[in-house]
Amino acid sequence: MGLLDKLFATSKSIEKPYVDAGVRLTHKLVQSLQLDGWPNGLPAYTRAEAEAIDAGLSRFQQIANEVMGGTAVFHPEAAEPIQRMQAAQALEDLAGQDWEFSDKSELPANWKARVSTYLKAWACHLNPDALLQMGEMLSKAGYKTEARESYSVVLLFPTYAHIFFGGSDKTAELASSIVRQAEEALRSLGR
Repeated sequence: MGLLDKLFATSKSIEKPYVDAGVRLTHKLVQSLQLDGWPNGLPAYTRAEAEAIDAGLSRFQQIANEVMGGTAVFHPEAAEPIQRMQAAQALEDLAGQDWEFSDKSELPANWKARVSTYLKAWACHLNPDALLQMGEMLSKAGYKTEARESYSVVLLFPTYAHIFFGGSDKTAELASSIVRQAEEALRSLGR
């Protein structure tokens, strides 16, 4: 059983189609694209990824300290989810650096490394945006089938949205917006 399987292992009776499909996609892309940074199916962080994570965690701690007017300390049950969320955001930012907000006419030379980083970001926090961004990069690289598969996983996000958004009263609206983005991306690929 790989790390992703262990991280998301829960009772077999709980349906988790989004998570399961994302884990399958991760395994498939790591193998088919021969992505670096996944020895034995486990994510291993590059120096740049580790530095990005450290910087993201430090920024969050600094902001929390400023808000608290001293050193902010987090309850152990809250610390891990906060760290995972901050690590995921740092990895997403790194993967999209100088590309995400560009005209995207030029595919980065290191696009495979960036795809690997997007997958690591997704594994940290299960954010569908990482899959949407990765799908766009895969499409630009000519991997249309893999891009479709990424967007298809995002279509399953509503089955996980209540957990991701913590039961927010805007969960359905937010999930619908995310699904619309995936549907539009699929249409642009010609399904």
